Amino acid sequence: MMIGTALKELRLSRDITQTELADVLGRTQQSIAGWESNRINPDVSTLQRLAQYFGVTTDYLLGIDITDKSHPTFNEDELKLVEIYRQLEDEDKNAIKFMMSRLNRSTREITNSQHESKDYRSIVTQNSNNVSNFLHIDNGTTSPTV
Repeated sequence: MMIGTALKELRLSRDITQTELADVLGRTQQSIAGWESNRINPDVSTLQRLAQYFGVTTDYLLGIDITDKSHPTFNEDELKLVEIYRQLEDEDKNAIKFMMSRLNRSTREITNSQHESKDYRSIVTQNSNNVSNFLHIDNGTTSPTV
């Protein structure tokens, strides 16, 4: 198990010190330094906590299929969106899921219509109306219909 490089890269990408990470995990700075230098390895439960904290898989930390593109990493904007999404109430998450499914459907329909501008406008208008109907927009506030 060679997690040192991955762990150090993740820690530095979050701009946190070894001491700060140690505090989060309830470990010592020396443990973090030992893991990053591959002198010692974290136990399984700590490995799981590290993966959860950094939003990666334990496979990633262990160096398994790091170059596998079937599990792409998130860019900074995507990470921010995930963080915001996780803080939403369930009702708001459902509204986001609905809008994303409509956008995904629109994209497929546009692709299938061979990008004819009339079809494109019609699809976008209809899906915009569907989203507006799902969300009651009243005096600048938005709430999903139930």
